[in-house]
Amino acid sequence: MRLDLYLKHTRLIPRRTLSKNFIDSGGVLINDKVAKPSSKVKNGDTLTLYLGDVILIVEASIKKDGNTITLGGTIIDKKESGIHKC
Repeated sequence: MRLDLYLKHTRLIPRRTLSKNFIDSGGVLINDKVAKPSSKVKNGDTLTLYLGDVILIVEASIKKDGNTITLGGTIIDKKESGIHKC
């Protein structure tokens, strides 16, 4: 599944256009590699999201059963980035 769609459907980011802009700005890594909106997310991938002062690390969960796809994610870690904007 495309990264921008995954972030939208899991509600980590509310809209696909916001998701695309966020990814284009370098805000997301997949398995420690810089991602593009069209990057594919697979079950078990580790996503790192740089959300302002917070770094969110999520393990992707994508399960297919016939025509049904179930999406989810487990937060592995959440920490302060150490970078504070004034």
